[in-house]
This record gives sequence, C-alpha cells and structure tokens, in this order.
Amino acid sequence: MNETVEESVFYPAEYQNGVASFMRAVSLAQTIETRLATFRLSCREAVVLARKHYIPERDAVDRFADLAISTDLVESYGSDVIDAVLAEAMNPSPINGRDETTPSAPIQILSRESYMKRFEPPEYLIDGLMQRGFIYSLTGVTGHAKSAIALLLSELVSSPGVQYLGGHRVEHGRAVYFVGENPTDICMRLIGADSRRADEATIDNSFFIPGVFDIATMMPLLYREIGKCCGDIGLVIIDTSAAYFLGNEELSNTQMGAHARMLRRLTELPGRPCVLVLCHPIKHASEPSQLLPRGGGAFLAEMDGNLTAWKHDEVMVTLHYNKIRGPGFEPMTFRLETIRTDRLIDRQGRQIPTVRAVWASQTEEDEQAAGIHKDDERVLAARIFFGDENPPSIAQLATHCGWIHGDGNPSKTRVVRSLERLEKAKPHALVYRDRGRHFLTEKGKEAARKATLKLAADERAHSGQMNMNLDD
Repeated sequence: MNETVEESVFYPAEYQNGVASFMRAVSLAQTIETRLATFRLSCREAVVLARKHYIPERDAVDRFADLAISTDLVESYGSDVIDAVLAEAMNPSPINGRDETTPSAPIQILSRESYMKRFEPPEYLIDGLMQRGFIYSLTGVTGHAKSAIALLLSELVSSPGVQYLGGHRVEHGRAVYFVGENPTDICMRLIGADSRRADEATIDNSFFIPGVFDIATMMPLLYREIGKCCGDIGLVIIDTSAAYFLGNEELSNTQMGAHARMLRRLTELPGRPCVLVLCHPIKHASEPSQLLPRGGGAFLAEMDGNLTAWKHDEVMVTLHYNKIRGPGFEPMTFRLETIRTDRLIDRQGRQIPTVRAVWASQTEEDEQAAGIHKDDERVLAARIFFGDENPPSIAQLATHCGWIHGDGNPSKTRVVRSLERLEKAKPHALVYRDRGRHFLTEKGKEAARKATLKLAADERAHSGQMNMNLDD
C-alpha cells in the first residue's frame, strides 16, 4: 500500500488533481442514487485521464474501489454491482436508459426476438423534429440566425403550458444553454425577447452556463450541479461546437470524432436531454446543401441529425436538414424581428437593437416572397431606365426606386441585396458586374422590359382605384 502512495507522487499534477476532483464530486452527492450515477461517470473520466497520461488505468480503478467503500456504495448496492461499474469504466458501453449497473459482455449474440425487445419508442422533445437522448448539430453561416433559433427553442421548451413550433408540439422541460460564444449578445437577445413577451419570463425553467471550459473534465461536476440546481432537463444547447473544441486540428477526423462523442455524453445528463450543437459550416458555403459542420467528417457521422439554418433574404430564415435519423420534417420558416426597447440601452441611454426569431406562417412567407419579387422588378426596371451609356450607382438606383431612409439617404443595402439575388438567379443570371457597375444580361433585359410594363400597369390600376375612392 505504501509503494502505491509513493509511486503516485510522480504522477502528473493534471492527473492527480483531476482524479481528486472526480472523487470529491462523488463524496458531495446528496443522495445514494445520485452518488452511484456520479460514481460511474467519475470513474470513467478518471480512466480516460489515466490513459491520456499513460498511467495504468488500474490506479484510477483502485482509488474508486476504495471510494465505493468509504461512501457506503458497497454497503448500499453490494460489491458485485460496484465491480460491474468499475469494469464498465475500463470497457465503457453507451448508456441507453436501462439498468446502468448490469455488467455487459464484450460481445452479445442475440436472437431475433431478443434483439427486437431492445427497441425503445422515440421520445420526442419537439414532435417530429428532435428526440430526447439524441444529439443534433445546427449548422449555419454567421448571421444566419443559429443563436436566434436556438434561443426560441429554449424558450418554447422551458415555458410552462402547451407550446407549439408551427404545427409541432413542444414538450415542457428544463433547458440548459452553454454560452461559449458572444455571451453579451445572448444576454441582449434575452432582454429584447423578454420585452415582447406577454407572460412573465421569470417563470421559464431555463438556465445558462457562460464561459468556455473542458466539458469532458467537468462532466461529473456538471452531472452533480445540474442535477442539484435544475433536476431532469429536456434540452441542452451548445453555442458553439468550435468554442468548446479543445483540439488543435479542426480537420482531423480523430479529434473531431472524439469531440463529437464527448458532446454526445451530454445526453446522459439527468433527464436524458436532447442536445443541440450550433456549428459553423465549411468555408464558402453558398447554398443550404453545403451547410455541413466544419471539421472532419467523423463529427457529422456522430450526429443523429444535421439541421440547417439558411437566411434567404433580409428577415426570413429556413430551418431544414441534410441528415436526420428518423422520418424528417418539412422546411420551417422563421422571421427575424428587430427589437428596440428601453430595457436595452447603452451607457449614454441610447437603445441598442437586437433580434429574435419568430415562427412565420405560410401567409407571412408568401407575403415576404411577393415583396422581394416586387423589389427585384423595381431594380430591373430602374436599371434598364438608365441604359448602359452611363451605368447608375447603387445610390442612383435606390433613389429611382424611391427607397429613401427617414434621414434622406438612399437605402443602398436594399438595392445591393436585390442585385445579389438577380446575379444568382436561376436558371439564368439577370445581372452581371463589370468594374464595379451592374449590367443586365440578355435574359435580364427581357425581364426588365416585362417588369417595366407590369409596374406601369400596376401604377395605372392604383391611380384608377384612388380616383374611384375620391369620387365616392
């Protein structure tokens, strides 16, 4: 026994301190049931840490064997159960909701009937979209509303009463949001969203963990603290995967696969929550089909689904997927609502704008699409009006379209977005750029002439309607 103690002083401090913190988490567990669950997770973490430092895993297991005696686990559950837990730590198998203390054989050969008995019916957190115990990535380009959608999902899950996301029923539960990126922005969004709510936001069962840390090392502590503070939870949101990735090579399949498996273990937290990991896409993603999580393909392989967020105009975002385990769902559209409130101001007392995502009905989506189409027609008509002798500037096009801000300046952003759509139009581009100016393609000129005639007809019809109203 003394030899073991003497040898242990030569072990790295990271290993010694890590194992000590894992053991402390077990000792601080409030109930015997929580103590056993924390014991199992902590022992697994200690074995992983031992392997990292090339230390015999038996060292970690022996320490936890002694801990099981001193914390009354052996007395409460028996030595056979504890031995099974220790064996599981050295040869881990996924937690699947069954008896966690039953030892598993390395290989199982099951009859057809026995195998089919293992089936567990899906337990949806959001009906038809996301299941408990599953992990999903939500991939979107920066500015395409990943966080806005995640905050909406957190609000719907944690708000009491019956909630719906479009036609999908949302089960009530607690939500835990890991704020690894832009904590100030997330706080601003919460303040803005709360200002628009008719109910009292303080009744929500939502919790936030700000800051970046090693989730794997802190897993036993997370299990204990979340169990103590929150109880069973329904949804975990990781914002973002990149913030909590501690490797040095984002394109390494080995490192990204290990990262994904570590995140999957969050589904083992109390309540078997659904885990949603916000991800940045591969570089230069130009369409929704390219919204794959950045990094090695092993990360995507570990996900039960990859949801996609694609902003297709100024305020509308489509939520869909390009991988899903399950029946899938129809694309959903959200509207980004700009919020200004006296609850959110800077030190000079000026309002700070923020945004939230709101589910958009088919009517709203159709109206927005019609408005965008009309904008594009106006830009086409304005462009053909100027001709190619003296190509107009963006400001000139905006002024011609009548798009002027309240301060008298032309709305150049509105024109630029329209030109970008026309440039990417399918099957044929309607606009192309040359030396900083925009020109109509042959197809664009044809579309511009039609747009000019249509706008003139609409103007005549509008004037006629106005005259009829005056006569009445």
